[in-house]
Amino acid sequence: MNRGSFINNDKETSVWNHYADYLAEAMQRDRENLREAVDHIKNCIAEGCDLKYLKSLMLSVFEPGTIMQALEQWQNQMDLMLHTGLKKFNGKSRYDYYAGKKDSLPYDFMGDDTIDDPGPLTHIYDLSGVTQAVIHMAFEYGGKEAPALIAYTQKKAHLEENYELQMLLGDAYRQIGQFKEAIQIYEELWEKNGHLEFSIQDAILFTRFLMQNSSGIKGKQIEEWIDDFHVFKKQETVRKVSPKISRNDPCPCGSGKKYKFCCGRV
Repeated sequence: MNRGSFINNDKETSVWNHYADYLAEAMQRDRENLREAVDHIKNCIAEGCDLKYLKSLMLSVFEPGTIMQALEQWQNQMDLMLHTGLKKFNGKSRYDYYAGKKDSLPYDFMGDDTIDDPGPLTHIYDLSGVTQAVIHMAFEYGGKEAPALIAYTQKKAHLEENYELQMLLGDAYRQIGQFKEAIQIYEELWEKNGHLEFSIQDAILFTRFLMQNSSGIKGKQIEEWIDDFHVFKKQETVRKVSPKISRNDPCPCGSGKKYKFCCGRV
C-alpha cells in the first residue's frame, strides 16, 4: 500500500461533526444537548489520552446496542484519535504530525495489549491496539484490497468467527461494489447470530437495494436516492427499516467521495 495514501488534509471538523451526528441519532437527542459531553471528549484527546481511556469515555456517553452501532462508534473512536489536534504536537493531528516522517505511521501511539482466546462476541475495542489499527487501516484505505487485508487480520488474530469483523468484512465488500459477496457474509452472520441482531437484516436489505439500483442512482440528489430506497423497501418481504448509509460507502450523490466526507457531513 502506498505510504502517500495515509497523508490527510485536516478533517478534524468533519470527524467531530460526524461523531456528534452519530450520537444524536443513536441516542435520539439534539446535538446541542450533547455538546458538553462531546467537548469533554475532544479536550481529553487534545491533552493526549490513550486509546483505553478514550474508549471508556465514549462508552460512558453511549454504549452501542447493535453491531452496526458498535462498529460505527469504533470507527468514530479511531478517526477522532487520528484527526484531532494534540497539544504535544503543537495543534497538529497524528496524521499531520506523522505525514512527513519516513517509515512512521500515525498508529504508532497504540500499545499491543492482547486478550486471551477472543471469541465471536469479542468487541473490537477489546482487541490489541495494533490489531485495531491494522483493521482500521485496511477498511479506511485498503480500497479493493480491504476485504483481503481484513480477512488476513482475522486469520492472524484467530478472529475468523468474530461477529463484528465479519460485519466489517461485509461492509468492505459492499464499499467496493461486490454486493453478492457482502450479502453472503451478512446472511451467514444472520444465521450464526440466531437472528438476534436486527441491524444485520438492515445491512442485507440496504445491500440488495444497492445491487439492484447502483447504476441508476449515482447522478441523483440524496433526497431522490432515499425516495428510491423507500420504494424498493416496500417491495421487499423483510422487516421494514430506515435507509442506513454506511459512513464509508461511496456518496450516492455521485461525487466520488465517501459519504462521511460529502453529504454525510451535513
